[in-house]
Amino acid sequence: MNRAVAVVAMAATVLGLTGCGSDSTLRVTGNVDTDVDIVAMPALAVPTVNLDAGFATTSVDPVTGRQTQATGTVAASYGLGSTATLSRVAVALGDHVSVGQPLAWVDATSLDAQRDAATADAAVAASQVGVLQAAIEDTYDKEHDLADARRKVTDAIHQLSSTQSTLRKTRPQLRDKLSQVEDGLSAVEQAIASLPPGAPVPPELAAKQQQLSAARSQLKAGLKKIDTALPKLASGLKKARSGLASLDDAKARLLDGRATLTDLHELAGISADTMQVPITLASVQIELAGLVAPTAGVVVALAQPGEQLAAGAAAVTIRPDRPSRLSVWLSPDQLAGVCLGDAADVQADWLADGSTLPATLTRIATRADYPPSSTTTDEVHLTRAVLVEFTATDQLPAGSPVELSIHGCHQAANSPTDR
Repeated sequence: MNRAVAVVAMAATVLGLTGCGSDSTLRVTGNVDTDVDIVAMPALAVPTVNLDAGFATTSVDPVTGRQTQATGTVAASYGLGSTATLSRVAVALGDHVSVGQPLAWVDATSLDAQRDAATADAAVAASQVGVLQAAIEDTYDKEHDLADARRKVTDAIHQLSSTQSTLRKTRPQLRDKLSQVEDGLSAVEQAIASLPPGAPVPPELAAKQQQLSAARSQLKAGLKKIDTALPKLASGLKKARSGLASLDDAKARLLDGRATLTDLHELAGISADTMQVPITLASVQIELAGLVAPTAGVVVALAQPGEQLAAGAAAVTIRPDRPSRLSVWLSPDQLAGVCLGDAADVQADWLADGSTLPATLTRIATRADYPPSSTTTDEVHLTRAVLVEFTATDQLPAGSPVELSIHGCHQAANSPTDR
């Protein structure tokens, strides 16, 4: 354990045993803390300077197809090229501002361009959803057309097959009939040939001969047509069945295509939803470009319009409207006589003669350390001391030295711990 800390602990123990009953006044010197709220430059995603002399790699966004900006490892490693311009300032030094009051604006020209580009990309992605939906609906129309065509081809095949079957059954019947007609015609011709020379041919035989001759001609013509039609029907049926198979293949390809379009439609919907993220990001960045007061107070430092500031740099510094804090360094011996909640009177050369301001001890550090050389104290700076903070009831000049009269430790005081 550090010797000074051990001394502090021992002093606190002794103080607890004695019950803090002393009413002695401890007079010490201290400083008014410079308590300010800093409004920093936001970390905006603005284009950065590429310091890799053309050796940086680029990539292409798989959704939008845009080529991303080449960002160098040198700039990323050292944070170079990440400054932003303070375009406009709405307050002046010494102005009193309220919570949420606009203070300044960062140049958001590049952010506006990014949002416009993101909006355009989102519109393209959204349009793809409609295009793919129309293509999917078109596949249903084509499937209906294929179904109609298949039904017609199937009906035609059924009709051709029926005709082919009928002709195949009719052809032997015609051949038998032709044989019978030829036999009858031959008998009639023999009967005519057997008539005596010069005898007239009976009208019945002449009519029968003529009838059978006409029937033979018709039967031969019919057989010829059947013999010609059957090969054509066979060829036509083959083509029709091949066409039917092609229609079935076309339907299978159509269904595969529809499945692909459905998957693409789902992905396009996801892409359209995702493309809203860059718009939201750019909009948030643009909102961050407006600097507002986080607390009520007085502007004590202010960057000027046109200044290039890095992210995190102070753009506006505000001294808040709240009671001042006073820092005092106490030696372990002095610390043994004080407790949290002790009252103190603050004196300073800028106060009227004999006037004081009240303050309350609100914090005791947990360790002893060397007081900084800029701190007003009657202790030697090479001696370890403990930082003690008081809270005044009013605002005091920041950084000014003060004298405090601490009115000792009271009975109900807490132990010297950091609160």
